[in-house]
Amino acid sequence: MRISLVVIAVALLVAATLADDQATRLQEARTAVEANLKTREGKTYDEKLGKEFMEKHLSTMKQCAQRAGNDLESFWILMKLDKDGAVKEVLLHPATKLGACAKETLLKATFSPPPRAAYWVSVYMKLTHGACRTHAPTATAKGLAASFLPNPAEPCCRHSPAFG
Repeated sequence: MRISLVVIAVALLVAATLADDQATRLQEARTAVEANLKTREGKTYDEKLGKEFMEKHLSTMKQCAQRAGNDLESFWILMKLDKDGAVKEVLLHPATKLGACAKETLLKATFSPPPRAAYWVSVYMKLTHGACRTHAPTATAKGLAASFLPNPAEPCCRHSPAFG
């Protein structure tokens, strides 16, 4: 009995530590995305990646939306790219069924090479009334915050510098 209590206590401690690490990694990734978007090359790459994401992964996102059922909450996809554009890490915020489904495919994906290795990018998946709908960003003077305007001509997702 005493051994099982110790095992449970250790398991809870490990789970709490992993949750803290996840939150730290998410904040670090967000900070890196925002720093990347402050540069001219980062802004240029941001636009290129947004278009490329739609071309390569629109069908994946649609399939995952069908599998997700009613779990169609909007969310962020943060990806860490290697120097050759290979996706090395994917973080989701918040975690959703649609995001978890897409993550499997994205971890095998490659995009155009970013400005440097270990380069963080983000894609915002704005889902409205159970359907994918793109919202094009309108940047503020600082270039980091954005308001989203519906654009039904581009369904499913949009690359964006803002975090909600």
